[in-house]
Amino acid sequence: MWEREYNRPHKFRTDIWLVDRDTNEPFSDKLRFIFIELPSFTKEEQNCETDFERWIYVLKNMETLKRLPFKGRMEGLKETARNLKRMKMSAEVIQQATGLSAEEIEKL
Repeated sequence: MWEREYNRPHKFRTDIWLVDRDTNEPFSDKLRFIFIELPSFTKEEQNCETDFERWIYVLKNMETLKRLPFKGRMEGLKETARNLKRMKMSAEVIQQATGLSAEEIEKL
């Protein structure tokens, strides 16, 4: 919808930085917005090559996963949980996204 309304190219990941309209100076080098269009991510589990791709795969498929993908990735799950905590996500959301217990999340 966004691409059609504003005639922008279709992208899986869009990074947005805020700039002053008059000067084109960045508002902050520490503030940006990253939009991820999950339906555009089409890789299957076996084709994910990076931790970012595996993280996106889990987010896109978390409602239908019956098992934890990528066996032996407990540390990856903990890193994902740490990232979600830094993003101020609730413990409940982190539990749903990672399958970690509330106690495991609290220890991170």
